[in-house]
Order: sequence, then C-alpha cells, then structure tokens
Amino acid sequence: MPNSEGAALLELQRIDLELARERAQAEHPAALERLKTLLATSKRVSGLITQLTGRVKDGEMELSELSNEQEHLTAEIEALKERARTEVMDHRQQAWANEQHASLMKRLDKANYAGEQALAALDAVTKKRDEARAAKARLEREANKVKAEIRSSMEDARRAVAELAREREELVATLDPGIVDAYERASKRFDGLAVEELHGNRPSVCNMALEPKSVEDAWRRAPIATCPYCRRILIVGEGEG
Repeated sequence: MPNSEGAALLELQRIDLELARERAQAEHPAALERLKTLLATSKRVSGLITQLTGRVKDGEMELSELSNEQEHLTAEIEALKERARTEVMDHRQQAWANEQHASLMKRLDKANYAGEQALAALDAVTKKRDEARAAKARLEREANKVKAEIRSSMEDARRAVAELAREREELVATLDPGIVDAYERASKRFDGLAVEELHGNRPSVCNMALEPKSVEDAWRRAPIATCPYCRRILIVGEGEG
C-alpha cells in the first residue's frame, strides 16, 4: 500500500483509469469494429454470390437452349442430305434443297457462334462466382478468428476489472472518507483526471506555472493541496528529492 495519502490518491486514480479502460474493453472490445466490418463485407459478398449464381443459371439455360438448337439444325441438315441422296429431284427441287441447306448452315453457324459466346460468358461469370465464394470463405474464417480474439479479450478484461476492483476496495479502506468523497467528486468533474502532482512550479495535468506564493501555499498544505488554476487535487512532495 502507498505510504501517504497523496501517494494513495495517485494510486487510486491510476486504478480508476485502468478500471475505465478495462471496462470499456469488456463492453466494447477494440476488435469489435473490425468484426462488424468483416460481417458487413461478408453480407455484401453473399448478395453478390446470389446475383452471380442467378447469372450462372441463366447462362446455363441459354447454353442448353443453344445446344438444343444446334442439335435440331444439325438433324435437319442431315435429314436434308439424306433426302438428297435417296430421292430423285428435278431442277426446281434441287434448287430448293440447296437453298434450304444454305439457310440451315447459316443458322447453324450463327447458333455455333452464339454458343461459343455464351460459353465464354458462362465461364467468366462462373469464375467470378467461384472467386466470390472463396472470398466469403476467407471472410468467414477471419470473422471466426476475430470472434475468438474478442471472447478472449473480454474474458481478460473482466478478470482485470475484478482484480482492480479488489485493489480499489482495499485502498479506499485505508483513506479518510472525506478525502475519498472529495476525490470522487473531482473525478466526476474532470473525467477521471482528478489528481495531479506538483513538479517544481508546474502541476502535471494543467501544466500552468504557479506563482511563487501559490507554490509556497501548496507546500504548506502538503501532501494534498488544490491547484489554484484548474482546481484539481494537487499532490505535493511525492517523488520530490
């Protein structure tokens, strides 16, 4: 335990500042924002996967339709060739068969080209979908890792809070209730930085140079005075040689 009330107040402030940090860590771990970002990104990627999967299905359907058309046209061409081999045609019929064959071949070439384009497009969108799936898997692994880190961090923070609370209780029990009450009020007013030390003629927190008379007055009240500028509790003589 500190051997003076001034040192005890400084130690109490240190404990309270650490308590505030550990409680904040227990309630809102630093990695929580990263987890939120990972989950939000994973959700967006899931939406992209759904969109790409729909495009893959559309591409597969288009390719299937084109394949059916190619088979149908090929069958018509073969049937026309077979008819030309097995039937005796006059000049007019032969001309018609030639026109039909040319028309069917043109349609088949067009269907083949469309099939090649559709296959290339399907391959491209399938690749994008697979990449999105891989990205989502990586995000999920990273999110699980961060979740584990958060759980561990919160557990460590809770243990630290319990230990610091025990230290605080023991320390407060050694102090005059009036001093503790004054400290508590000042701590609320100054957001935890209620106590400062006098180094030479400068308080450690507000750092305003004191007039010689104020320094003398602070030393007369040592070890606990009040800063004439910021009105914090001013510890005098601790650490002074």
